[in-house]
Amino acid sequence: TEEAFLVFDPQHELDHPVQLCRSADGAPRLYYADLQTPVCIDGICKPVRIAIYWNLLGAYIGYGLYEGDPLTKYDHDLFEETDYQKLHELLLNKNAVFRRKKLSDLFDSNAEPEKQVTYKGEEVDAVSGATKKAIKDAVVEGALYSCYTIWQLVHGTADDSIKVQLPGLWDEALLQRFLYAERSDYQFYALRQLRDTDYSTYASRLLQLFTEGSPLFRTKLLKQLPERYWAEVGWQDELYGRFEDLDVNTKTLLIRGLEKAGDKVA
Repeated sequence: TEEAFLVFDPQHELDHPVQLCRSADGAPRLYYADLQTPVCIDGICKPVRIAIYWNLLGAYIGYGLYEGDPLTKYDHDLFEETDYQKLHELLLNKNAVFRRKKLSDLFDSNAEPEKQVTYKGEEVDAVSGATKKAIKDAVVEGALYSCYTIWQLVHGTADDSIKVQLPGLWDEALLQRFLYAERSDYQFYALRQLRDTDYSTYASRLLQLFTEGSPLFRTKLLKQLPERYWAEVGWQDELYGRFEDLDVNTKTLLIRGLEKAGDKVA
């Protein structure tokens, strides 16, 4: 690993270093951060430690825990397996309710405490029923503060910082890895980086993705496909061979492409 940049936590005014992880041969693989941050409960804070992983486009892909540092809820109950899964699903959603909300917008400050919780010898009003109903199903019950804090760190400035770094890492090996990845975001990014000769080099993979990929991928491929490939028999057979099975937008682009493909294809 090597330190890549710092991600800032405005809630606690802390900087967290983010590491670029490479494989044994030096190829960039993912980004990782050991996040250690306080999670405050009515002014009293306890530390949370969690490992966060992003892919090379800045998308969250998973998290890990450290031995002896499990995640807990407001009353010190340990997270259960379903809670960990729910947190993962929440972190996967970059458009979660937290995106444009302050923490104070997410709970009812007028709710009556359901029970007293003792933390570091002091009693704290921990209100399990205080989370607003609109978001209650989206977060781990009893862990609103933790969910909010972790989500903000995952989706704050890290993704933009990672995207800025990608052009400096880009090479032929990374283009190939992205294009052959099973992730649609990687495939689409690679498609946007193609040079004229790459359509010949990676023709079989591009045509495979044309058949198996999303309508968005097909649209982008057809709109940027250099004119000379429309006239090649191999491309023509694959692009037009399954015409009836394609979505309407792709069919429209292929019909418009007949001017470049020629009378035989028509």
